[in-house]
Amino acid sequence: MLFEIRGMEREERTKFLLLGTMFGFIIGVYWMFTPVRDAFFGQLAHAHWLYYAKIVSVCAMIPLLFLYGKLVDRLDWKWMFYLLSIFFALSAVLFFILLHCSSYGLAAPASWIGKALGFAWYIWVDSFGALMVAFFWSFVSETTDPASAKRGYPIAVLGAQIGGIVGPLVSLIALRYGVPVTYILLLAAVGILIVGFMAWLIKYAVPERLMEGFKGRTFSTLQPRRTSFIEGLRLLFGNPYLLSIFAILALHELIMAFVEYRFKIGVLTKYTSLHDSARWLYVFGMLVNLSAMLIIVFGINKIVRTKGMGRALIILPIMSGLVVVSLWIFRDLWAIGFGLLVIKSLNYALNQPTKEQLYIPTSRSAKYKAKAWTDLFGMRISKASGAIANSLRTWIGIELFVGVGSIITLGMVGVWVVVALYLGRRHKVAVSDETLIC
Repeated sequence: MLFEIRGMEREERTKFLLLGTMFGFIIGVYWMFTPVRDAFFGQLAHAHWLYYAKIVSVCAMIPLLFLYGKLVDRLDWKWMFYLLSIFFALSAVLFFILLHCSSYGLAAPASWIGKALGFAWYIWVDSFGALMVAFFWSFVSETTDPASAKRGYPIAVLGAQIGGIVGPLVSLIALRYGVPVTYILLLAAVGILIVGFMAWLIKYAVPERLMEGFKGRTFSTLQPRRTSFIEGLRLLFGNPYLLSIFAILALHELIMAFVEYRFKIGVLTKYTSLHDSARWLYVFGMLVNLSAMLIIVFGINKIVRTKGMGRALIILPIMSGLVVVSLWIFRDLWAIGFGLLVIKSLNYALNQPTKEQLYIPTSRSAKYKAKAWTDLFGMRISKASGAIANSLRTWIGIELFVGVGSIITLGMVGVWVVVALYLGRRHKVAVSDETLIC
């Protein structure tokens, strides 16, 4: 990793260090929110209602996608970052106020308003992670060529993992010194505003020549077209390449739901105190991001350059299959937590930056509209489907649930490997021929 940074020209290095810093704040804030998302929801509603929250989150994504599509057509990337950062910072402060309300907040007796607040809080945190991360990667893929992406994407992802360590660490320090857990929202709001500042800094510190992305031979015919909200969906399901990206993301989320739900229910059941469950989940978040950071530092992303994208993309499904098989045998909370840590670390360190490079040889419509459907709606509907499947454990029993779920998951892994190899070959041909795929 250090050799790659030194081998880049100064302006390119500056670009990706700034992008890494921006992404670090986005992920750091998200990891400040994620543990308290589940902990607050468990207090306001009920821990076993988590799968209902995931289902409701899917429905909430539809109007968000409509608004997002309209804004992308009308604003450039700098103003989009400004708008998103101001909106989420102000709404974080609003949730802070509502959670302290004596009538329906965290300390209030159970009520339907409190439960509604719990669902609204859960959806809002999901929306922050989905919108900010999706727009960040769309912007990066539009302003980076394939060769530069192989050098620079690992730097951006490394910044994200550092943020994923610092965010929970700041939260844990605050809890250690007696700061109420809700005040983490105010700290996070400051971090969100810094994301907007980083957008301004990138605009004026990085030369225009380094903000030009891949321009294949068909780019001139695809670029001027402004697509509608539904056009992004049509483009997604009308193109095998984009649909395959959707497939690998959906398969990953379905398998993750199978493991993650068991882990979070175990934590929220074992640690009933809001303070204890939040602290436990913060520690887990730090371990995940620390593991991912070490994997990046030791150069796992060299696999993309030496072995190709297809082989890099099949590592996560193979490891996911091994984890599922091991959890069929070992079912205590520590084993589930370790298996989840392995899957998440590999996803953040290798699979996610590799997957995002797949969008480089595509049009702006695919980068922003089709990708938004994939990341926001596709991810949520996969999580909701996994949550519905997880709810069956109360009907069929834990033994049958784990056995059948493991077999189905292994079948998904096989499909995932085939699709990943196809994407690797298709991307290689497009870059070699200098043509846009769609």
